[in-house]
Amino acid sequence: MRPHAIHKSFVHLFHPRQSATSAHPAPDELVRRTRSALRARNAALAEALLGECGDAVETDPDCLNLRGLLAELRGEWQQARRYWVRAARHDPPSRAASQNLRRYFELYQFGRTWQAVALGDEPDTEAASTRTPDDH
Repeated sequence: MRPHAIHKSFVHLFHPRQSATSAHPAPDELVRRTRSALRARNAALAEALLGECGDAVETDPDCLNLRGLLAELRGEWQQARRYWVRAARHDPPSRAASQNLRRYFELYQFGRTWQAVALGDEPDTEAASTRTPDDH
């Protein structure tokens, strides 16, 4: 991916396309359990739990962010970016997905990042980014 393509994906962050009223919210318990499975690096369980979210898996910003993290675990970086962009365009935008997009950009551009993986339940997503560089 070229830098201008990454830039275009960030430009779209300022132009949300989905309305919160049009989204199907994901069940909170399934999202919480999916986050726990991802923290344990159990991709199969996380994917199964997201599958139980029904239509919300395609529209809910938390589900889209988590799908991006699953794609990252599988090494599918382009697909991960697509999910994060969709979540970041949501109204209201997903702060976790925005942080994961920044992390993706830094890893792609510089080979390292100071951004932490954002699952979306951190007390302050921005504060969670204060850690040492992470080489992926």
